Amino acid sequence: MPASSTPKVTLYFAPRSRASRALWLLEELGVPYELRVLDLTRADQKTDELLALNPMGKVPIVTLDGHPIWETTAITAHLCDVFPEAGLAPKIGTPARADYYRWLSFGTGVMEPAFMDLVKKHEVNTRQAGWGDFASVKRAIAAGLEKGPWLLGDRFTGADLVTGGTLDFFTMWAADQFADIPGLDAYLKRLRARPALRKAREIDQEVFARQEAAHAS
Repeated sequence: MPASSTPKVTLYFAPRSRASRALWLLEELGVPYELRVLDLTRADQKTDELLALNPMGKVPIVTLDGHPIWETTAITAHLCDVFPEAGLAPKIGTPARADYYRWLSFGTGVMEPAFMDLVKKHEVNTRQAGWGDFASVKRAIAAGLEKGPWLLGDRFTGADLVTGGTLDFFTMWAADQFADIPGLDAYLKRLRARPALRKAREIDQEVFARQEAAHAS
């Protein structure tokens, strides 16, 4: 993409939040971006300015030339297409693209609600719940990892960022719930070794430390 046509990217970000995945995405894409840091303890995300961008009052929010995008899956899908040079999305119309869409949707639309049902001990009617139960989720993850090293086989994509990033987050505080998924440990090690994720975590920690110091002063 010619420099003159590259959109201005701004990430509205809070540390230790789901916005960390959007930060990781931007590091994977390797594009310039502005980081607008929000303090959730001050409800920065609930100001009129932010609610005009995302009426849900949540992060992440990414703007491209001022146009807001919210929801991690939407942010990932759109930015991977806007910046195709990074190679994070398969070609439109291919079977790999169908698999990519499925895994993009799975992380936040299926795995996350099923996991929250589990930890909150909700009774789930598996015939009615659109996301099924956690046992089914684990079975699907195991099947996906069989192709390895990534969810779409040899190629790391935005689907690994969304669904893999969600897995990475959940296993940090409930590893025992995922321990019986074959190949998961090796997959997470590959994710955590990616330079873009390491960089995003460094930034996240730096921002978090600054906010903690400000709160203590």
